[in-house]
Amino acid sequence: MVPERKWKIALRLLESMKPGAAPGAEDEDEFTGHPAPALSTYNSVLEILVKDRQLDQAAQLLLSMPDRGIIPTTYTYNLVIRACLQKRNWRRALSILGTMEERGAPPNLLTYNSIISACAKSDQSGQALEIFERMRATGVSPDIVTYNSVLSAWAGSARWRDALALLDRIGTEPGVEPDIITYTCAMRACAKGRRTARPLTLLEVVRAKGLRLDVYAYTSLIDACTKGGQ
Repeated sequence: MVPERKWKIALRLLESMKPGAAPGAEDEDEFTGHPAPALSTYNSVLEILVKDRQLDQAAQLLLSMPDRGIIPTTYTYNLVIRACLQKRNWRRALSILGTMEERGAPPNLLTYNSIISACAKSDQSGQALEIFERMRATGVSPDIVTYNSVLSAWAGSARWRDALALLDRIGTEPGVEPDIITYTCAMRACAKGRRTARPLTLLEVVRAKGLRLDVYAYTSLIDACTKGGQ
């Protein structure tokens, strides 16, 4: 017999929980009910669903919580958005973001980073930029993960001008320092756009900063040289 999946067990246990005990109960033997599930209970079940990549079940449970008297927090929403990232389901991630805003759960840096990354992995550079600007408009400051995700989206769509402009912008952001991923994404965008000289210039910047080239950086540089016939 195949063992039952953990997420199915978790959902069944959650559904079996009922509030309260029998009226007049004085000891455990007279206890006929179950404790009412709390927010932490739902979060634990969602964590199991996300770990098992059960996005549909996680989203369904999340949206049902207010009807059960449980108000999801930003952390709760972020759990399901993380599942969207795993599945590269940027549309559902955007839908959950809208639900968060409607219900008064403020999106945070992790929320936006996950959604932008989901857009980037799905080659939705326009959506990634839209969420990036929306994030800044709400007063949430981007970090290097945010910038790298936007750059990754632009690298996939050969938006090398935008990538280089954003790279320059990062240099003016206090507390944000470009890393090898940042430069690799910019190199890849230039290679995709057949701008073969610029990746070599970026290589010199990387070396001057003492950053170590990884296999992805070398691959981007080789791709640029190949496209330029060098």
